[in-house]
Amino acid sequence: ESAQAKIEGFNFDIRKHVLEYDDVMNKQREVIYKKRNLILRLASGQKDDNYSSCKNLVLQMVREEITNLVNFHSVSESGHGLNYQEITESVDAMFTLASDQKQKIKEQKTPENLINYLINLVEEKYDQIEADVSKMEGLKNQTDPLRQVERSLLLNTIDTLWVEHLENIDYLRTGIGLRGYGQRDPLIEFKNEGHKMFQQLTGAIEAEVANLIFKVGFVNQPKKIDLKESRPNIVSGEETAIERESQSRQGQPAESEIKIGRNDPCPCGATHSDGRPKKYKHCHGR
Repeated sequence: ESAQAKIEGFNFDIRKHVLEYDDVMNKQREVIYKKRNLILRLASGQKDDNYSSCKNLVLQMVREEITNLVNFHSVSESGHGLNYQEITESVDAMFTLASDQKQKIKEQKTPENLINYLINLVEEKYDQIEADVSKMEGLKNQTDPLRQVERSLLLNTIDTLWVEHLENIDYLRTGIGLRGYGQRDPLIEFKNEGHKMFQQLTGAIEAEVANLIFKVGFVNQPKKIDLKESRPNIVSGEETAIERESQSRQGQPAESEIKIGRNDPCPCGATHSDGRPKKYKHCHGR
C-alpha cells in the first residue's frame, strides 16, 4: 500500500506538470486566436473598440515597427545621438524614400520628432497606394482590393509564424527537463523562455507585415482590343484578311470550306432507299 501510494502520487505530479506546461501554451494560443478573430471581424465589416478596419490594424503594426526601429538605433556606437544611417537604410528597405525625405530624416534632432515624421510619411505613402489602386482600370469594379490584401497578409503572416513558434516551443519543451540538473525548476524555466519566445513572435509579426505591405503589387488588366478597329486596311478600299475570312464564313455554306470529292458520301447524310449513302455529285454537289 505504501508503494502504491507513492506511485500514485508520482503519477499525479506528472499529470499536474503536463497541465501546467499546457497552460502556458493555451494562454499564448488564446492571444493568437483572439488576434485572428479580430482580423476576420474587421474584414467582414464589423468594427472593434480600437480598430475600424484592417487598414487601421496594419498601420498600427507599421507604427510600432517604426517606433521600435528608431528606439533601437537611438543610441549609436559612439554612445550618443541617433544612428541616422541605419534608420534611413531600414526605412528605405520598408518603402522607397526620396532624396529630400532622407535629408529631412537627418534634420530631426530627437527620437520623438523622428518617429512622428516617419509615421506621417508612412500614412501618406499608404494613402497614395490606396488612391493608385482605386484608379486602376481592372480593379475599379472590385470591392476594396487593398482591404482583401490586408486580410490575406495579416492571416498568412500570423499562421506561418505561429506554426514556426509551435515547433520551437516543442523543441524547447523536449530539453527543458535538463535544467533540473542545474538546480533550476524546469517549469519556471519553460514559462520564462516561452514568454520571451512569444514576445519575439509578436514582434516578428509586426515586422513582417510592416515590411511586406508596401511591396504588394497590383496588375492592371489589359483592355479588350477590337481587331477590326485596331488593324487598319493595308490598301485603301480593300478589306482586311480578318474581314474577308469573317465574311466568307458567314456567307458561304460549310461544305465549300472543306474539299469533298464528287464520289464521296454527301456530308448531309442522305441515303438511297436501300440504305446506301448518296454520293456528293448526286446530292448537294449537283
